[in-house]
Order: sequence, then C-alpha cells, then structure tokens
Amino acid sequence: MTAPSNATAEDERPRLSAAQAVALTLLRDGSPAATIQRRTGIALQGLYPLAVAWQITAPCGTVEGAECHIARGEDTCKPCQRVKGKADAQARAQRKIRDTRRQVTATRTSHRPQARNGRPRSRHGAAT
Repeated sequence: MTAPSNATAEDERPRLSAAQAVALTLLRDGSPAATIQRRTGIALQGLYPLAVAWQITAPCGTVEGAECHIARGEDTCKPCQRVKGKADAQARAQRKIRDTRRQVTATRTSHRPQARNGRPRSRHGAAT
C-alpha cells in the first residue's frame, strides 16, 4: 500500500530504536549529554539531528538546549548562549591543562638517563 499524497513530515521521520527513544526522552527532560550517552550508548553527534527530526528540544538555559538551537539552525536564546559560552570556556581550560600536563611529562621523561639498551632507566636506577 502506498502512502497518501498528503503525507506529513511525521511520516518521513526515521524510525526510533528503544535506545534512541530513551535518549530523546532524557534530552527533553533535561539530562546532561554525558548522562544520555552513558545510559543509552547514543553518540552525541547523532542525538541532536535526531532531536530535530522528532521536534524534541532540551530545556533552555542548558548546554543541551543550546545544542538543540544550533542543530535547528537557530540563534541561541540568551540563557542558552550564557551556558554554552561557559561550557566552551571550561572545555578550553581543560584542554589547556591537559596539554600543559603532557608537556611537563614529556620534559620530565626526556631528561632521564638512558640504560645500555636505550630505554630510560627506572627511577630506582635499574634498567627497565
């Protein structure tokens, strides 16, 4: 049987798996993206386009709400804009800390004396 000619956009939406349905429910209820991914296994890159297709939005004033605005191609509202800016700043700070720790670790290990086999000596002086 073919679809009637006046088929709506609802008929063209992708079918949902149980995990996707749970993910969209959690998103709508305001759960953080990390929790949604951990509980459902749904990749965050696929979550927001799926939410757009099913017309699901996260509460405004959350990072997830800002991501829903972006996925829909809208300008973010003021509460979402503030939260998204704060989250972006925190992510940049975490990245900077991680990079600094890598540089410090690389510097520490590069100055260790070498054993005869070319590997760094352990901290106790014996070759590893």
